[in-house]
Amino acid sequence: MNRILQFTFFIFWGTLLYSQNVIIDGVIFSADGKTLIKYPRERIDEKYVIPEGTEIIDEEAFLSTAYLHEITLPTSLKEIRDDAFAGSSATCIVWSNFPAIIGKGIFEYSHIKEFRLSNNNLGCSLIEGVLFSKDKRVLLKYPPQKDGDYYIGEYSIPEGTEFVEERAFESATLQHVILPSTLKEIGDHAFWVISPIPTRTDDPYYRRLWRVTCRTITPPLIIGDPFAYPRAIELYVPDISFDVYYNTVGWKEFKTINDVETPSSLKLILSPTTLKISLTDGYLNLTSEKELSRVMIYNLNGLEIASYTLNGYRYSEEITNQFPELFVLKVIYADGTEDIFKLYK
Repeated sequence: MNRILQFTFFIFWGTLLYSQNVIIDGVIFSADGKTLIKYPRERIDEKYVIPEGTEIIDEEAFLSTAYLHEITLPTSLKEIRDDAFAGSSATCIVWSNFPAIIGKGIFEYSHIKEFRLSNNNLGCSLIEGVLFSKDKRVLLKYPPQKDGDYYIGEYSIPEGTEFVEERAFESATLQHVILPSTLKEIGDHAFWVISPIPTRTDDPYYRRLWRVTCRTITPPLIIGDPFAYPRAIELYVPDISFDVYYNTVGWKEFKTINDVETPSSLKLILSPTTLKISLTDGYLNLTSEKELSRVMIYNLNGLEIASYTLNGYRYSEEITNQFPELFVLKVIYADGTEDIFKLYK
């Protein structure tokens, strides 16, 4: 009897929830028509115009659509939620305005390579296919598949640009960006680009650019974490500004500046396949994907300072006065392979 009651309640609740939504031209919306909840994956139409009055595109609303090529956004749009177009077959987005709220990963692993503007466009402009504010001072969004090849992708932001919007280049197939001399501010997660390894999408190391060229004399203001894993990114700046960048928080964390290794780049090292190393609060910490067998520490002259035999995947050791400012860490794994790192205390 209890199971029958539970089943009846489940059916009733599901029907109630469904009744709170409406279907408009085969697409599921909230009852008030303001939130687009779900576009059918197997719908065969190649173009879809989201109706005016829609204010929100819900999470995963266009997830993995199979036939859709072009989506036109309404002027009424206020928010695009996380993963709204993730994995979508669409290749073109037609903008009517740029919503105030943009979620995480809206174009993650999608096929978007082209932006266009509708006839009713409010407040946007295009420069060589990239979305900008009307006055062209703010770079709003870059089509993630515009270049199409992660391994050679490069983009030079045009002079006159003063701001790069939060998540502007998220999921883009780029390795190198060139920042203009006019740039003043970079938003959070602006340059978290696509991972060439799909299983590593949550690892900042695999969302990083390889190189950044910044032409501004004064370092632009950084909001949050615009660059994924800067300790693995090469930075190039005007020679006259080297010292300023080298000592500015947010910029001194890059791997190198004008080919000069920064102290911050030695504070934390990530081996892409095996090992995470951190030096925090006076301790050397290792976390490995492979079993650790032995750890050896040397000074720069090759003299062994310490040696430890291990049997596990983690290791922590206090950094005492016997450790020099710069030292060499050798890690031997249980399978006989090894890694060597130079670290800065």
